[in-house]
Amino acid sequence: MNETTMRKMVHQAVDSHCAHLRDDAWLAQRVIAAVHVQSSEPSRRRSKLSVGLIIAAVLTLMSVTAVAAVVLSARQVVEQEIVPIAQQNDADETVEPEFSHDELSRVLEIAHDNGMTIPQGLLDIAEAGYGYDEEETIRTLASQAFGHSYAYWTIEERYWYGEIGVAIGVLDQNPHRLPGEGEISFDEALQTAASIARTYGSDLDNTDHWRRIIQYACHESEDGAPSSSPIWEMWFEPTSIMYDSYSFTLSPQGEVLSSQRIAAPGEATQSGREIVNQYERVYGAQSDWSIETWAALSNDLRGKNAGSWDIWVYQHADYRLPPAGSITQEAAEALAVQAVGMEKTEVYSVVCCMDGDTPIWKIETRTKKPENIRSATYDAIWWFEIDCMTGEIRDAQQAGYGPDAPSVMLRYIPRRVYEELASEENG
Repeated sequence: MNETTMRKMVHQAVDSHCAHLRDDAWLAQRVIAAVHVQSSEPSRRRSKLSVGLIIAAVLTLMSVTAVAAVVLSARQVVEQEIVPIAQQNDADETVEPEFSHDELSRVLEIAHDNGMTIPQGLLDIAEAGYGYDEEETIRTLASQAFGHSYAYWTIEERYWYGEIGVAIGVLDQNPHRLPGEGEISFDEALQTAASIARTYGSDLDNTDHWRRIIQYACHESEDGAPSSSPIWEMWFEPTSIMYDSYSFTLSPQGEVLSSQRIAAPGEATQSGREIVNQYERVYGAQSDWSIETWAALSNDLRGKNAGSWDIWVYQHADYRLPPAGSITQEAAEALAVQAVGMEKTEVYSVVCCMDGDTPIWKIETRTKKPENIRSATYDAIWWFEIDCMTGEIRDAQQAGYGPDAPSVMLRYIPRRVYEELASEENG
């Protein structure tokens, strides 16, 4: 094989493999600069580069460029591909807020082709033959690309998303701002908050101990119009129950408009309600808590003034880890799902607690039929009580909606315990 034929084959292989990649001018300049450096070396060293080494180097560069294209093009995919689809379905001055099924399918195909992760929820909606809200679709895809949920987006990401909202017609103007002349920067706002927290012994610069939720935005006035002046809103969520939580609002010039500290559990004056609130800041929604978190909560609630009736009920549930010899959590969940006997049934929450002398798994399942996948309600919600030791389903209760539905607290409390406490409360 002569050199000319080999060169053509290499060119054709590279062109075919790279057909889906986008230009990266910055990376190209780095490569060109690297080539110039190589060219300045003695010719005897350059002549020793084999064809195999050249191909290996090209393939390595291709893989690096492919990764860079996925990461760097997420916003471009939205701006150049998805936004035009959202704009094209608007008729005259009427804004269509949803993608049709065909449009949603096309959007997901574009996102997939560009290396973006598609959440299962969007795939399920498309598979069921439905469209979906444009704004929510874009936010969901962008959150996957940015690597964090919307709550933790940077002010730059929030501003970008606001501009997208204007572009697709769901916003008249972008409420999010980037600091301008005469306004404090993100770093200055952060350090103002950090200096206040330091007086309580907290180092908010430690991102291992605190998650930041920060936005710089205008709020609506009473007539619904956005205010002309933005404010800094900053929340610092502790990653452990050992740390305080903080929130601040600052003016564009850095004046502290409000400052709040919520102490970690341990202070003698804290109520049970305050402790549960702190747990929610650390661990999220109660339905997401692990059995270890519930067991720790039981310990922290002992001897505390409840502060509200629901917390008083929690104090009587005796959350704990399953005793030795128990069936596993996975086995208990499987028993509950099997008992429902419907497709698309998922476990929503799990606790391990005591019903008298019996340790039980208390499990909530939720079922949504494919044809109702976009509905805010579920087709079936069940609460199961399963004996930790034997796997026997001791109680199964169907939940519902409306004023006559059983209390949602029953997802976390044995039915017998709850009914006894309710009777005691009602005298």
